[in-house]
Amino acid sequence: MLYVLFFLALTFGLISARVHTIAARGGYFHPGFGSLAFKGMAMVSAFAVIVWGFINFDWYVPIVAFIAASILNGAVVTAGNWDKHFSVVAGHDLVATVLCISLYVVTYAL
Repeated sequence: MLYVLFFLALTFGLISARVHTIAARGGYFHPGFGSLAFKGMAMVSAFAVIVWGFINFDWYVPIVAFIAASILNGAVVTAGNWDKHFSVVAGHDLVATVLCISLYVVTYAL
């Protein structure tokens, strides 16, 4: 279960990061404090998931998961459909953050 939760949290965090990166390269941005807060939480949670993976799994599991999630991410968010993901990027950010928090709660609080 932890492997699946880890991979989902990592995948959503990387999808969010990819959408924000493509949008920034194109000069698009969501104005407002709310979108900035969601983006910041998603970036921190993506980093926290990677750190969590190195702490709780063997060293190769986060590396293989990162490579697999990056390949999946490249197939899901392309130059042709990134605008659809950009319209719901706050949802991607929120899901990534909630999955990261739940990963830490399941591991350390239960």
